[in-house]
Amino acid sequence: MNHNKINLNMSLIEVSEQDIKNMTLSAVTEIINRQRNINNAQNVFIKGKPGYNGITHFGVITAENPDSTKASVSDNKKYQSMLAKSLKSGHYIWVWQKGHFGGNDEHSMFVFNISVDALAYYSGKYQQTSFIYGELQENCVHSEYWEKQDASQPYHSKFNPYVKKDECSEWLDASDEEDYSVIGKRFKYTIPFSIFSDLSESIINNLNTLNENDRKGALNIGLNGVGSNGWRYRGLLYKGINLTNE
Repeated sequence: MNHNKINLNMSLIEVSEQDIKNMTLSAVTEIINRQRNINNAQNVFIKGKPGYNGITHFGVITAENPDSTKASVSDNKKYQSMLAKSLKSGHYIWVWQKGHFGGNDEHSMFVFNISVDALAYYSGKYQQTSFIYGELQENCVHSEYWEKQDASQPYHSKFNPYVKKDECSEWLDASDEEDYSVIGKRFKYTIPFSIFSDLSESIINNLNTLNENDRKGALNIGLNGVGSNGWRYRGLLYKGINLTNE
């Protein structure tokens, strides 16, 4: 697969009428899909655009292969189910995807609007060596790879915390796929831009149903709030949203 680096100077794909006449249906479809992907990606960075203000941060996490030790398929399914239940009880929303962490190809969860502290908590709970934390900044998607300070030892918030080991702000155009890939020195994952608009619109719609006091700072509290306060606001913001049919 041929990947090209994408920057924010993305523009319309120019194709002449004669070019279109000479193209096969599959080639035309590829052009349409490529432009759709560019539009989805561009929209993330347009400040104030309705439908994108509800997503600011994300994380990529898994419960498979604890401590980077290869586990059986059945055990990994059990671990993932446990993590899914934990995230659901915490009022988080996510989509399933494939990723690459610590030398292993793993099924993972792309979790929307989750803090780095929450990612550390869940990763430690399920004995994970690492996780990915990302932020939609003004002109880029900034991604960070976090790993236990001593990967050979169990996680401990004080004596063996997760520390940032890699970061990047580049992403790759995968023209024959639905979304975009981010590849760092130690990690690879996919950004599901194709669902951002509908999801964020749903979040904003929920936000607008809250009373004035609850609406103020709701997104920030849902992201960074701890204990019952953050849990309550996530429940309000993500009410009725189910991306995994679980």
